[in-house]
Amino acid sequence: MKGYVLNLARRPERLSRFLEWNGGRPGLELEVVPAVEGVGLDRAALVAEGLLDAGHQGFSDGALGNALSHRGQWQACAASGQPRLVFEDDSCLHHSFVAQAPALLRGLEQADMVLFGYNTNAALTLVLPDHMVSAVYFGTAAEVTPDYYRDFAGKAAPRPRSVLHPALMAWGTLAYAVSPHGADRLLRACFPLSSARPVRAHAENREVFPGALDGMVNVALQAGAARALACFPPLALSPNDLSDVEAAPSSSP
Repeated sequence: MKGYVLNLARRPERLSRFLEWNGGRPGLELEVVPAVEGVGLDRAALVAEGLLDAGHQGFSDGALGNALSHRGQWQACAASGQPRLVFEDDSCLHHSFVAQAPALLRGLEQADMVLFGYNTNAALTLVLPDHMVSAVYFGTAAEVTPDYYRDFAGKAAPRPRSVLHPALMAWGTLAYAVSPHGADRLLRACFPLSSARPVRAHAENREVFPGALDGMVNVALQAGAARALACFPPLALSPNDLSDVEAAPSSSP
């Protein structure tokens, strides 16, 4: 397997941590891909290219760079005709990832993308058998347990093998596989980026609005424009710390 790791040149410490957690695994080849720097992007040009809605105030510079970085991977996937593994540089893969991933990748036969991980500081909404919709919340063990991520990557206790469930809402784009057909669908469904299209948070009975690419993916999932299968329990986690995506939205034109 080959995975493509998105990393900003000015964030070498994140890449070093990623490689400390995930590097050197037999059966997993990693290629680092320069991420798009969101600071200084010409938003007017992005609007003219159909990549950004005119009402773009909800997207920070970091969120724009992140979205365009993933867009580049989707374009490469569609052009190659081969599925693609994509990792953000803050993702931590479970030590059983290489053993479990091949079977889970077969999910791309029936879905556009397979989510190996997602943010655990937000609810995950899955469709269970018999069309039951379930919102899953996660505790704070990762935040309060010393060396949690190092152990997750290297020697976590045995647990049941992960299974795939259709996802209606999953936040984060930290570790996933996408098919060529799925990449094409996502390119059409997620762009232009828009903070005006709501995502239904089922468990909270409210709507939230996208401020990053993961929100646009959720819009696509809930509209039936794309289909994702989420791995549960997750095979990738992220501390989600010091993220450029979470920076305040830019007021630049």
